[in-house]
Amino acid sequence: MRITREEAAENKARIIAVAASRFREKGFDGIGLADLLREAGLTHGAFYNHFTSKDELDDAACRLAFETAAAKLTALTAHSGADRHRALTDYVARYLSREARDAPVICPIVSLSGEAARRGKSLRRHFAEGVGRHLRLLAAAIRGREADAAQAHEKAVGALALLVGGLLLARSVKDADAPLSDEILAITRKAVRDHIGD
Repeated sequence: MRITREEAAENKARIIAVAASRFREKGFDGIGLADLLREAGLTHGAFYNHFTSKDELDDAACRLAFETAAAKLTALTAHSGADRHRALTDYVARYLSREARDAPVICPIVSLSGEAARRGKSLRRHFAEGVGRHLRLLAAAIRGREADAAQAHEKAVGALALLVGGLLLARSVKDADAPLSDEILAITRKAVRDHIGD
C-alpha cells in the first residue's frame, strides 16, 4: 500500500523526533536503529525510504535537538528590561536544577558534546552551528543589560561554559554523591548569575 507524500513526510519527521530524544538520552550509538524505528511505529525497511544512511539520521536528529533547545532561549528575547533579566535568571535556575539534572533527555550540548567530537564532519558542523546559535541567543538575552555586543558575546560564552560544565559535573556525580551534585548546581547557578550580572 503506497503512502502519500504527506504521510511520508510525517513518518520521516517522527523518526527524527524519536531519534533526537533518544540520542540525547542514550547517545548516538546507545540505541539501535531497529528500536528507534519500532518506537516511531515503523519497520526497519522503511528507514531507507527516508534516509540514505544512519549518519544522515544522526545529522537530522542533532539539528532538531538544537532547534528544540534554542526555542527556550528564543523565548527570553521576547522580554525586555527587568523582565528579560528575570526570564534569563529563571532560565539559569531551570537549566541548573535537580529536575534538569535528573531528566533523561537534556540539553544536546551536555548530552552529545563528547560524542559529537568523534563523529563525522557533517555532524560536527551541525553541532558547532547549534552551539553558535545558542551563544547568539544567549548574547541577545544578555544584551538587554549590556551596551556592547562584544561584551554580551563574551558573557554568553562564559555563561554557556558554566551552564554546560555545571550540569555535566552534577550529572556525573549524582548517583555516587548526591550532596556534592546539589552543591555543584547551587554554586554554578550563583557563578552564572554573577557572571552575567545579577
